[in-house]
Amino acid sequence: MVGTRGYVAPEVLLGHYSTASDIYSFGVLLLQCVTGRKAVVPTQGGARDKHLSMWAREARMRGRNGGLADPRADFPWHVAEALVSIGLECCASSAAARPPLDDVRSRLAAIARM
Repeated sequence: MVGTRGYVAPEVLLGHYSTASDIYSFGVLLLQCVTGRKAVVPTQGGARDKHLSMWAREARMRGRNGGLADPRADFPWHVAEALVSIGLECCASSAAARPPLDDVRSRLAAIARM
């Protein structure tokens, strides 16, 4: 197997590669940019490490004050929320559920115009 823990799409572990696998890795990078966290988030008390996408989903459910965006980042909350939405969609566990690259590109362009 080739890949780095935290960035490898689930299907790659089974030997299935596609552009959707790259979309997954991009989603992880996007979430890292917003949150300032590593791809695999250590947990307290010796529990299993948590993937950044799972951590972000949980932080998002806690709401705006859930500590989702890196406090060192200097962008508005609505931009962080839009980027996290894209990142989480890109990190869908099913390759078929991930957005195509053209959709990701157009959504990022719309955010850049905000």
